Amino acid sequence: MTFTYQRSYRGPLKAAVLDWAGTVMDHGCRAPAAVFQAVFEARGITVSEAQAREPMGRPKWDHIYAVGTNPAVNTLWKAKFGKDFEATDADEVYKDFVPHQISIIADYCDMIPGTVDAVHELRAMGMKIGSCTGYTPDIMEACRKAAKTAGYVPDAIFCAGDTPKGRPGPALLLANMIELDVYPPQAVVKIGDTVADVEEGLNAGAWTIAVAARGNEVGLSREAFEAMEATQRQALIDAASEKLSKAGAHYVVDSIADVPAVVEEINARLSYGDHP
Repeated sequence: MTFTYQRSYRGPLKAAVLDWAGTVMDHGCRAPAAVFQAVFEARGITVSEAQAREPMGRPKWDHIYAVGTNPAVNTLWKAKFGKDFEATDADEVYKDFVPHQISIIADYCDMIPGTVDAVHELRAMGMKIGSCTGYTPDIMEACRKAAKTAGYVPDAIFCAGDTPKGRPGPALLLANMIELDVYPPQAVVKIGDTVADVEEGLNAGAWTIAVAARGNEVGLSREAFEAMEATQRQALIDAASEKLSKAGAHYVVDSIADVPAVVEEINARLSYGDHP
């Protein structure tokens, strides 16, 4: 008979690793969606907003490749260029994407309501604050500056390209854990607004909290979101919540403002031996 010892972590959460666009800033995650559509449109290929948003959260080259190889988009590409969308095509589209994204990113650095207060609450619970993004470091520069001005300065930031692979793999989250000197994975919660964020957290063995209402899955500016008729808005939130829940999120909330209460619940679960 073989006995296998399994360690049970019963302490509180030690760190939260937050996504950027659609989670802490850029209400509705609008900046990347608009640019993905624009760089394909420049080549005569019309990409719907839903198609542009579907792979959101991945590194941007991976995102472009996923959009281009989407069956409907690939059909348009093949009709225009006589061949399937390939990695070399993604390389060329990506070359246009980065400068275009840099040129407009400062217009999409609005902080999502409740971010700064929520982060202060998490720090008061003794948690470190990490972050990761599908943006490259040069795209992130304007985001960092705007966040600092608003009072949000995470303890760690990891961008696309800082690890060999990005989401949905766990590398960016694990890099945060190393930088912050936080372990085990059960002591970490990943917070993000996309399926890729959820998968990243699950693949790292961490807790996951998905934010539905103010991120990519609803995809509206703050003004449009708050002006929408309540029942219509709730229908969009419900659909987003269902998608993120089906992806495996341990919790789905409306926005980052709701996260501290969930952290308290996770801490209670950890105290009696529960795990992600």
